[in-house]
Amino acid sequence: MTSLRFCVLIVALVVSLPQAATAQSRPQFWVGAHGRHVSARTSAPGTIDGSSGFAWGADGSGRWYHLSMRAGYTQGSLEHHAGGAVREYVEGFAHIGAVLLPFLEVGAGPLIRTWTSSGSDGTNPSILRVQLGIPPPQPSSSTDITQRWVLWQLRGRFDAPIYDSEESAVAIRGFAQGWASVNSEVNVANHLDSVRGGEAGIIVRLGAPVALRMTYAIDEARLSGGRRRDTVETISLALGLSVGGGGGERPAQPVTASRARTGNHEP
Repeated sequence: MTSLRFCVLIVALVVSLPQAATAQSRPQFWVGAHGRHVSARTSAPGTIDGSSGFAWGADGSGRWYHLSMRAGYTQGSLEHHAGGAVREYVEGFAHIGAVLLPFLEVGAGPLIRTWTSSGSDGTNPSILRVQLGIPPPQPSSSTDITQRWVLWQLRGRFDAPIYDSEESAVAIRGFAQGWASVNSEVNVANHLDSVRGGEAGIIVRLGAPVALRMTYAIDEARLSGGRRRDTVETISLALGLSVGGGGGERPAQPVTASRARTGNHEP
C-alpha cells in the first residue's frame, strides 16, 4: 500500500511538469558535507526520554528544467540526558519533485531513520523497551533495541534571495520547507497518528562555487492518540560546492546590448 501511494504521487508530479510555470532552465547542482547537532525527545504520561549528540553526513541536490532531486545521509551517536545507553542515529532520504515556479518546489519520497540503543552499559533494556513501546525480545535475541521509522513524505519548499549585489561575490538566499508523512512504517507498538515537520535556513555564497548552508529543522510524531510524542530537532552547518545556483549562486542574468558592448557578464 505504501509503494502504491508513493507511485501515485510520483505520477502526479510527472504529469504536472508540462503544465508548470516556466522555471529556471539552467541546471543547478549542490553537493556538500554537513555537521549536525541532534536533539531527540520521547514524551509519554509519566515518562520523558531525551538524548542529544552530533552527527555527520553528506547530501546533494539538483534541478533540471522542471525536475528536482534531493538525497542525503547522516550518522552519529547520541547520549541520553539521564545517562546510560548511547543511541546510534542513522538517517537517509531521497526525494524527487517538480519545480512549479523558480522559487517553489514540491516533492515526494522516503525518509528512513533508525535509533539503536544497547543495554550493555548497565541500562535495563526491559525498562527501555517498555518506555519506547517495543515488544520484548526472544530469549536468543540481542539486547540492542532498534526503532526503525520509514516515512513517505510529501514536501513543499520555498526559497528567495535575501542579499545579492553585482559588486559583491557574496550572496545570501533563504529557504523554508514543510512536510507531512502520507504513510509510515514504524516498528513500535504504539499506533502512529501523524508525522510532520519543517525546516528553515540560509545559504551564503562565499564565492563561486563555494557555499555555506545553515539550517534549523524540527519534526514531531504523535502516537496513541497524542499520548506519546517523539520530537527531533536539528541544527546543521554544511559546506559545499554549487553550480548554477543550487547552493546559492546568483542565477544567470540576461546579456543586454550595453553589457555585450562592454563585455560584462555575470557568472
